[in-house]
Amino acid sequence: MRHQGERLIRFKIRIKYCGGCNPHYDRVKLVEEIEKYIRTNISGEITITTRDESADVGIIICGCSVCCVDREHIKDGTYQWHVVGPDMLDYRQVPITKIAATLFAVLMEEGQKT
Repeated sequence: MRHQGERLIRFKIRIKYCGGCNPHYDRVKLVEEIEKYIRTNISGEITITTRDESADVGIIICGCSVCCVDREHIKDGTYQWHVVGPDMLDYRQVPITKIAATLFAVLMEEGQKT
């Protein structure tokens, strides 16, 4: 995340989906909600990618509580990662309806530290 004063000027998010063998919710819909929330609440260039490339932050989208995709080898190129699952953010219970707002608040707090 890059800031210029209080204005965000560039932000790249890498999304990594699990294999989807046991999804308990619509993972794509949740990613769309997260993206919409971020785009609504900040200005600047926001890029969302599913490619294995460097990014400011990564979001691992787990279909169930097993979170099988949360492995170190998939995190190459991106330092900061968050894990999202059914009613979960970073292995803490968060209602799915509040994940986008909660994740956004965490990202903004972390951005203030950089």
